[in-house]
Amino acid sequence: MTTIADITRRLQTQAQGTEKADCHGNLADYIWMLKHQGVASAMDGVWEALSQDFDELNHLMKTREEPGFERSLIYAVNGLLTACLNEATSSRFDDSLRNQLCRLTWRIVTAWDAILAGDIDSIEEHVKTEESARMVV
Repeated sequence: MTTIADITRRLQTQAQGTEKADCHGNLADYIWMLKHQGVASAMDGVWEALSQDFDELNHLMKTREEPGFERSLIYAVNGLLTACLNEATSSRFDDSLRNQLCRLTWRIVTAWDAILAGDIDSIEEHVKTEESARMVV
């Protein structure tokens, strides 16, 4: 059974990267590949992995008897946002890549806000609905 600590570790790995920096579903690896190799897999793979983690986290938080968030979890989510924003505001990438990073940042914020609200059933569906309603592209 997955625990909040398991998800926290996965989110920390998303923010910090893997040992070989070659995981296509990892945010930090994605950014590393862009910076050092000039190419990376599609950002959708990163969002897919994050979305699954956020969905699991949302379910676990809703079924917990005692509400509250561990600092390590909050710090892991902040690490994701910082990684995206640091690169999205950098002149290192072209507009297309910066826009993709901004979109991913928006998705993470929207997912996290939904988890904090505590009344969303599916994070993935919530983010899709919000993107469609706000015409985020």
